[in-house]
Amino acid sequence: MPQVAISQVRLDANGRLRLRSSGPSAYPSIYRSASSVRWDAATGELYVLEISGFDAIAEFKQIAAAVMQEYGDHLVISSETKYVGISVEMASALGEAAV
Repeated sequence: MPQVAISQVRLDANGRLRLRSSGPSAYPSIYRSASSVRWDAATGELYVLEISGFDAIAEFKQIAAAVMQEYGDHLVISSETKYVGISVEMASALGEAAV
């Protein structure tokens, strides 16, 4: 299973988590997983449709699981990952969830 580094993690205007992978990875068919994860071709980001009760950690896990299921890629947070609009506490929690 190939590891794909996450280049950026951010919260959008609606407070939903958005992940951008590094390199040429694109996930346009992620919707097939029936996981509510979607690919935004305009920004090159993965996100979860609004699901009641999901926080950023749950969204991260949902995205990672869907990418693994549909593409066989293991999304990883690296020392190069940039956080936009993410608190230090949330970044730490995401790092723990990514293991």
